Amino acid sequence: MAAIIITKIKEWLQPKLEETSLFLVDIKGSGNKIEIFIDGMENITIDQCASISRYLDEYLDKETGLEHQFNLEVSSPGMLSPLKVRQQFVKRIGQELDIVMLDGEKIIGKLLNINEDSIMVETREKIKKSKEEIIETSTINLDQIKKATVNFKF
Repeated sequence: MAAIIITKIKEWLQPKLEETSLFLVDIKGSGNKIEIFIDGMENITIDQCASISRYLDEYLDKETGLEHQFNLEVSSPGMLSPLKVRQQFVKRIGQELDIVMLDGEKIIGKLLNINEDSIMVETREKIKKSKEEIIETSTINLDQIKKATVNFKF
């Protein structure tokens, strides 16, 4: 049942998100709990999450009569969550990413650009016993990335 509701939620959300600068990152369902992760080019607010939650509650009640059978949680993915959709990469252009490739290779680099199926990153490697660095630009196919997260430096 949760899989059917998740599919319906995606359908219901599409027109609502098109009205805003927000986008869907992920929906997870387990038992009667459904977690909806939304992001935007600007940081998402609690009020925006609440608005989307109320919007979905109305649909669940009106379209299915199941409003009280599911616990909906609408939130942002969080700072340390992996990047999952193209818009998240666009939002992070200019920031440093930690990337784990499908083959296990780890890359730390500044995200320079993204196109339909790849990203361009700039990596820096210090030359031993020198103050110099080797700077390289690489193109990485999105389908070869196992996990990409923003490398926040505090």
